[in-house]
Amino acid sequence: MTSVTKVVKSVGPKLMPFFKTLAVYFVIFIPHDQPSLLAMVLKCLPIISLIIFVLLHGMSLGNEYQYSRKIIAGLLFCCIGDAFLIWPQYFCLGIVAFGVGHISYILAFGLKPFNLPLGVFLYFINALGVMYIMPDLHGIFIPGIIIYSYILTTMVWRAIARVQFFEVCIHLSTTVIYLKNM
Repeated sequence: MTSVTKVVKSVGPKLMPFFKTLAVYFVIFIPHDQPSLLAMVLKCLPIISLIIFVLLHGMSLGNEYQYSRKIIAGLLFCCIGDAFLIWPQYFCLGIVAFGVGHISYILAFGLKPFNLPLGVFLYFINALGVMYIMPDLHGIFIPGIIIYSYILTTMVWRAIARVQFFEVCIHLSTTVIYLKNM
């Protein structure tokens, strides 16, 4: 049995609550024009299950759990962001919460290995996307979208740059969060 297979067999079952709550969220479709407490709970459940996943791997205030604490902080802020985004009047607060969460992920992922070519490629793709949507933006959304997209791109760059098979689950969930927020 390969090490990847071992990791999938040991970690996979612990991620089942995440995949199930994600499926429930998409199956029980609640239109965006009908914000409710139920919609908020359904939207936050996948993130809550990821928090539980990280906690199941152990937690303490020691240096060996610095990474996990930063990931949990990122998940908590992204959960708050999901909760805010249910109600349109709290959109900006939701984006700020997501930004803080993504910065927490960036701090957790660190800058080693650096992988400059990957970063250049991702920032180039991001710049193209920003230029594409720029004509439709106005007001606070112009600097907001630019800043947020670069924070998001940095998070994805740092996650992909440090991918190791043992941590692939965290990075996959980061990518799912990224895709969900685009």
